[in-house]
Amino acid sequence: MSKLVILGNGFDLAHNIPTSYNHFREYLIDKYPVAYRNRYRIIDIDEIDDIEMISVELMLYAIDHANGDDWSNFENSLSIINFKDKFPRHEHRENPEEDNSSAAEYLMYVMRLTDIFACCIELWGDLLSDWIKEIEKYIENNFYAPLNSIYDLLNGDAKIMTFNYTKTVQILYGKSGIKHIHNRVGQELIFGHSNINCTYEEDCVESLYSNFLDDILRKLYKNTEKQMSKYSDFFKRIDNSVNEVYSYGFSYGASDIPYIKLVVGRIAENAVWYFTKYDSLNKEFIRKTKIRLRKLGFKGRFDIYE
Repeated sequence: MSKLVILGNGFDLAHNIPTSYNHFREYLIDKYPVAYRNRYRIIDIDEIDDIEMISVELMLYAIDHANGDDWSNFENSLSIINFKDKFPRHEHRENPEEDNSSAAEYLMYVMRLTDIFACCIELWGDLLSDWIKEIEKYIENNFYAPLNSIYDLLNGDAKIMTFNYTKTVQILYGKSGIKHIHNRVGQELIFGHSNINCTYEEDCVESLYSNFLDDILRKLYKNTEKQMSKYSDFFKRIDNSVNEVYSYGFSYGASDIPYIKLVVGRIAENAVWYFTKYDSLNKEFIRKTKIRLRKLGFKGRFDIYE
């Protein structure tokens, strides 16, 4: 018999490590104050001289439009984030007698700006990586202490999968063989939404450039299939010998459900799924998560651990 431990951002936060996306926002504001001041401005191609700064500007704009405090809320918001307010308006586009050359020129401008936005979004992983590197310096220099209760959790035949980018388990608890499902510093960091067919609604943005913005949404898609394939050896070791699953600080966001579905389908039918005592204080979270796990096929029972 063995156990599976699933770690989310709440695991780092329990150690007072500042890894919420609001902490990330504060980091970006401190490092790029100009981007923070410009996060709601309309972007003019002729004024772009620093792609990194535009990347931060767009990231802060996206964070400010997230609904909720968890990373999963931010990721879910990426499937509906509306960047149209960052585009300049075409003052004559509503005029039926508009000059065709003017309309074509504007369309080309939107295409160029969309390409720039796409390049900027590809830099978001670098921004996250730089931030995590700063945090890990403090972890490695003993700014944060391990918790006795975590030693007990990680002891024994424990398979550990973490959705965090930090190496907190390795550094504070000396554990190896940890699977960073969304990779870690030194690798391409994985994040994004789960809606592979997401598009802008017609009432959300003018049809003139909605298709270009759809391309941006698709770039923000999190490819869970690719990650499950990458770590297929780890998931194969999750089998019906796993009779306990411990969830610590994991929010069960929509973009991460494919991993949980895979786990549910492989563990023992009579397994016990444990939540932390802290989780149990949020009755609505527990209720919704239990329903979600049942829909995924979990047949075991639920419990709380200290």
